[in-house]
Amino acid sequence: MLRKSIHLTILMCTIISFVMSCSTGNSKTTASTHADLVQLFQEFREFQKPAIKKEIPDYSYEVMQKQAQ
Repeated sequence: MLRKSIHLTILMCTIISFVMSCSTGNSKTTASTHADLVQLFQEFREFQKPAIKKEIPDYSYEVMQKQAQ
């Protein structure tokens, strides 16, 4: 359980870092309002659909390794 939590934390930090690094001044990549951030997150979720296991996104180490390949 702790290992899953660590991987989820790393994933979320990576996503946040990516979003913050995309600040190019372009309104399409910069979230200036909560609605913009929600839309960006929804677009990201469409781009990166996680595997589903028992109706829950599966971010297990094994699944992430397969996805990385």
